[in-house]
Amino acid sequence: MNGSCPVCKSRRLRLERELNNCRLLKCLGCDFVFAPAAMDFLHEINVGYKYNDEFSFIKDLWFDYLIKKQIGRVVNVRGKVLDIGCGDGRLLRRFVDMGWDCWGVDISENAACYAKKYGYRFMNGDFESMEIEADSFDLVVSTSTLEHVYDPSSFIAKVLTVLKSGGYAFLAGIPNYASIAVRTGTSKFYHNMPPAHVNYFTPRTLYNLVRRKCAGRVLDFLDIKTYGFPEAFYISDRLKNLKNRLLEKKKRSRLSKGKNGEKKKRDVLLKSKFQGKGGDKYGKYSKYSMCYRALIYLYFVSGVFFYAGDKILLIMRKK
Repeated sequence: MNGSCPVCKSRRLRLERELNNCRLLKCLGCDFVFAPAAMDFLHEINVGYKYNDEFSFIKDLWFDYLIKKQIGRVVNVRGKVLDIGCGDGRLLRRFVDMGWDCWGVDISENAACYAKKYGYRFMNGDFESMEIEADSFDLVVSTSTLEHVYDPSSFIAKVLTVLKSGGYAFLAGIPNYASIAVRTGTSKFYHNMPPAHVNYFTPRTLYNLVRRKCAGRVLDFLDIKTYGFPEAFYISDRLKNLKNRLLEKKKRSRLSKGKNGEKKKRDVLLKSKFQGKGGDKYGKYSKYSMCYRALIYLYFVSGVFFYAGDKILLIMRKK
């Protein structure tokens, strides 16, 4: 087969499976699974990506846990933070609220409007080829990005280059190819299809990538975890679609003006109940409530054991 492994550069490859009319290849040297794709093609896909403001309960659960329990546990200063693949600013705006000096980078021009909306500085372009001052960030975060990049080895190297000595990098939301759903053959690869996704990491192959790039010379701390219950986003979206269909059906059944008026009153009451005090969109799942904190905890620990969670979290500290 043509091409080589992005991790170890071996040319000993075999066909792993086909997804979405694309081939996934497995390296016989390091077991890394990837979808071979032309760099120009990937660039075209990522540049044209459009974000929306749709509320995602699962993402907000995880982002709050990431900041409060993972990053907050080891990072004690509010310095300069870079979010690679910042997208709609859902994560970075939390750092803005906490008083960090916030920077975001994204290959899609459509992400620029969120920087203006939430008040952080934005750089548009491909992170690996950008000219960014070395040793300039106290913290680097990146969620749901590593699976998209053409050269993950160069990506990791650039992360460590821009990170200050003693600084931390948190790379989260990386789909786990060794999750319980993939192992049992029940994964639907929801939001995880080629050609948009080209890298299919397991905790072991991700560890091999980092150690191969660093070889202990750059890092004094490295940790890899998994989290998230199986097919969480698939289940969440299916329930959301079901709810929307039921609401639409109920809406169509209201024919009289009087009933529509009653509906509007109920909608206002439900909206105020859902939003809670101060317009909090979480309502009974307020980030200050015991129920919300419990859901955050359950979502994280559900995939911690045996590296079987749906997502991977990589934590690195630079010497």
